[in-house]
Amino acid sequence: MRFLRSSVVNRRRLLGAQRGQSIVELLIALFLGLVLAGGAAALYLSHRQTYSMIEGVSRLAENERLAIELLSRDIRDAGSTPCIGLRVPSAPSVNAVPDLTSSNAWAVWSAGMYGDVFGKGTLPIAAPSGSTGQVAGTGSLLIWTAANSNVSASKPTSKIGYHNVGTHQFTTVANAGYEKDDVMVACDSRQILTVQLSQNSTANTVTYTPGTGITTVNAGGFLSPLVTHIWYVGKTTDKVDPTTALRRLTINSTGSYASKDGGRNDEMIRDVRDMQISYLEGNVAFVQNVAPTTAQYVDAAAVVKWDAVTAVRVTLTFSTSDAVGNTGNSNAKMIHPITFTVALRNRLGVGT
Repeated sequence: MRFLRSSVVNRRRLLGAQRGQSIVELLIALFLGLVLAGGAAALYLSHRQTYSMIEGVSRLAENERLAIELLSRDIRDAGSTPCIGLRVPSAPSVNAVPDLTSSNAWAVWSAGMYGDVFGKGTLPIAAPSGSTGQVAGTGSLLIWTAANSNVSASKPTSKIGYHNVGTHQFTTVANAGYEKDDVMVACDSRQILTVQLSQNSTANTVTYTPGTGITTVNAGGFLSPLVTHIWYVGKTTDKVDPTTALRRLTINSTGSYASKDGGRNDEMIRDVRDMQISYLEGNVAFVQNVAPTTAQYVDAAAVVKWDAVTAVRVTLTFSTSDAVGNTGNSNAKMIHPITFTVALRNRLGVGT
């Protein structure tokens, strides 16, 4: 009997020692756990928001730098030729390109640039539509150049060894690989002319379409492809992440930018929402220290002579790809406009 009584007592003590927590203790523990989890979640979200904002700002700054570099390079060389110091005249010395003003993108190449080009002015080029259509209310800019920096590696500038006006041929120092219908700028120390090739170049021979008034380009001059770009803000073709972008059209020898015709429509910088452009028009006379024709930067419609534009002011509006917070709204994208001014390299002495 003594053994049984001792076993019962020990069993009761063991059961008492294994008793669970009370409901109050459980609720307190649960509350403290929730507080800790909530703090950890808030810290995680805060760090994630900060990381997203830093990443968004970094990409925004990178896009801005790249856009300024690409646009500035094109604008700076507008109307330039490989013949250093020889400014493109108000009318080319000779333009042997077929005169198709209604559809020919080379009709007034010596202007160097042309603003708001789509569907109006002397260059009625159809605006892109559909998936790459232009954003309403944004500006556009057409730029011609034959400068070295904008000529592709496959069709570089060539040095002229000999020019035979009678056979309509240039002999170049090296084989440049030019193609039929390419529009070329030929220049030396005294003249500039444009010609359109009648066949692919063979070896060092470049044959062009005959034209009246063509005079000999001296040996040592240069032959360079004429590059034509149109910059505008358009839609992107990305169906998963549709947005807008700074786009660049490359016009071919027939004035087309369709890929089937050898043109290009490239997305250059994503998340560009707007582009506004104004122009400073210098005095037409090639004279130092002459006051500008316009008192200030004006819109494209107010420019009188495009070959007298000496500087271009561009305002681009960028946004982040994701909603990273803007003015306290965590669901908004960050918007940032930036303005920069570019002087045309070959017109620095005009109206300054």
